[in-house]
Amino acid sequence: MSAALDRYLDRVMGVADYRDEAEAAAVRAELEDHLLEKVDELKRDGLERAEAIIQAIEDHGNPVVVGYRLRKWSLIDVRTRGTARGVIAIGPRAVGIFAFGGIAIGLFSVGACCIGLFSLGGFVLGLFGFGLIAAGGVAHGMYVIGLIAIGGMVAVGVIAAGATGIGFWVPSTWTVISYYSQETVPQWLQFFDPVIQCSRQIPDSKVTIIILFIVLLIIPLKWLQLREYRRIKKINPSWID
Repeated sequence: MSAALDRYLDRVMGVADYRDEAEAAAVRAELEDHLLEKVDELKRDGLERAEAIIQAIEDHGNPVVVGYRLRKWSLIDVRTRGTARGVIAIGPRAVGIFAFGGIAIGLFSVGACCIGLFSLGGFVLGLFGFGLIAAGGVAHGMYVIGLIAIGGMVAVGVIAAGATGIGFWVPSTWTVISYYSQETVPQWLQFFDPVIQCSRQIPDSKVTIIILFIVLLIIPLKWLQLREYRRIKKINPSWID
């Protein structure tokens, strides 16, 4: 096998980061066979061996991306590229029980765009969601839609509270589009009114708690991402764009 193929496989396996040597050897051998088959195919198409090797490597993909794809579901998966998958997943895209990323999907998800049972981010979908734009069972944010929607500007829901509230029951908002009035609202919907009022009357403490939570969360996540970045760079600085 050529030195170029060896270097490529070294890169892929370095990123894949297998702890079991026997499993790593088996995966590497499978990749090697695939690449050599591709080289033979390209040679049959008329390329010289050196050109065929370069073309096969280029066709197979970026070694960092390929290496991450080979990773198995793990307890903690931190990536600088692609989709992290693990119980705790951290990366540009993340899928896990606890997911943190630009795009995050998990039981607990935090990110710019996130989906989960409990979601916190910019654009949020969750049973309990807090974000700039949030949708969910209980949604809280600037613009929200949900079963119970508490919003800064616009809230749409069965029960809605915001500067503009649209719903079946809209308690104490500036602009109201409500199916029920104060006089006709059912008793079971009125039950939620104190909860909504309490939430709206203590914004400073609430925002402080949320900001503190985000800061405390981001610090260890960023440390883990920086450690992964340095690990990849230590193997080969050219892998980091």
